[in-house]
Amino acid sequence: SAENQNAIVMLREQCEKDYEAFKEGFNESSYLLQKLNLRPDQDVPSLSDEDIESKELDSFVQSLYDKIRERHETAQMDLSKVEGDVSRAQRTVNERAAILRSKQEAQSAVLERL
Repeated sequence: SAENQNAIVMLREQCEKDYEAFKEGFNESSYLLQKLNLRPDQDVPSLSDEDIESKELDSFVQSLYDKIRERHETAQMDLSKVEGDVSRAQRTVNERAAILRSKQEAQSAVLERL
């Protein structure tokens, strides 16, 4: 019947939405792990029921937190280095621009005398 067809279409649409939401969440978590240089199959320890029961969850979370903090600190140092490089490059550009302006002013003064 038409009512069943509508229900099937609505169910299919909901399933597609759920799948897209799952895929988006999976891609986001994969992206975050990739940004942290963690591969889910190798670097992140897996959690089993025994881990949770034996209260190793805290150490798992702490281990993951330590890795994230370490990578964040490394990224922060890299960022500081890049900012220093940019600052030095900006000073060099400003110095060269000042030299160029003074040369142009000297040329203008010479041309005015002619």
